Amino acid sequence: MIYNPESILTKHYKLSYKVYPGGEKYLFLFHGYGQSTDIFESFIPTVLSHYTVIAIDLFFHGDSEVLQKNKNFISIGELNQLFGEILQRYSVHTFSMLSFSIGSRFIFAIFHTYSNQIDRIALIAPDGFGNTFWFRMATSNVLCRAVFKLALTFPFLITYPARFFNGIGIINDATSNFIQKSLQSKKERERIFNTWVYFRKLKMHSAAFVNKIKAASIQLFFATGSKDELVAHHTIQKISIQLHAPYIELPFAHAKMVQAISLEELRIFLIADRK
Repeated sequence: MIYNPESILTKHYKLSYKVYPGGEKYLFLFHGYGQSTDIFESFIPTVLSHYTVIAIDLFFHGDSEVLQKNKNFISIGELNQLFGEILQRYSVHTFSMLSFSIGSRFIFAIFHTYSNQIDRIALIAPDGFGNTFWFRMATSNVLCRAVFKLALTFPFLITYPARFFNGIGIINDATSNFIQKSLQSKKERERIFNTWVYFRKLKMHSAAFVNKIKAASIQLFFATGSKDELVAHHTIQKISIQLHAPYIELPFAHAKMVQAISLEELRIFLIADRK
C-alpha cells in the first residue's frame, strides 16, 4: 500500500499519522495500547475504494510524542486543536472513525467537538465510557497516581494479586496473562503509566454519548468480547440497544478482540450506501 507519513507539530505535541489515498470520504483509524497503525494493514485496502484513510499514532506509540514535560494529561480541547489541524490540512468536512481499545478515548474527545461532522463510528472493545473502577483507582488523583507508579516500579505488587484473583475466579486466565505480559519490561511499564495517566481525561459518560449521537444522527457499530474484563461491555451493549446500533459479541478476551477489525460486518457497515 502507498501511504504518506505526516505529522502535526506544536510546542507541546507531535501527532503523527499515515495517509492512505483513496475515495472521497475520510476514515480515521485509532489503534489500541501497545500497538501501531500496522494492525490495520490488511483492513485498509478493503475500504480504499470508498475512503481516504488516515491512521493516527497514539501518544507514546509510533512517532507521536508528548513534548510538554510539565503536564501529566492532555485535555479534550488540546487534542481537538491537533485534530482540527488535520481536518484543515486536508479540507475534511465530514468523516468516519474506527478505533480499538484505548484508541476509543481519542474518538470520544473528538466527538465532543466535531459530532456534527461525523458520519459513522465503529468501536471495537472501546475504553473510555467514563473511567472503570481500576482506571479510577490508578489515575484519579495525585495519591492514586503515586501508588500506581510505585506498583509499576515493583510489578509484583500487581502480578501477585492478579494471580490470586485469577486463582479464586475473579479474573479469567486471559486477563491474568495479559497483565503478566504487559508488565514484563521496564519500557512497557513506563508506557502503561504514561498512557493511562495522560489519557485519563479523554472520556465520555454513556448518557451524554447517547444524547449527542441521537442529536447528530451518527451511525454506530460496536464489537465486544464476552471474555473481555477490561472494558464495560454490559454498558456498551445497553448503549447499542438504546441507539439501535449493530452490536457483535465475540468469544474473546480483550487482546484477541483486535481480530474484529477483519469482520465482514464491520466493512459492510463502513461502506454501506457509499457511492
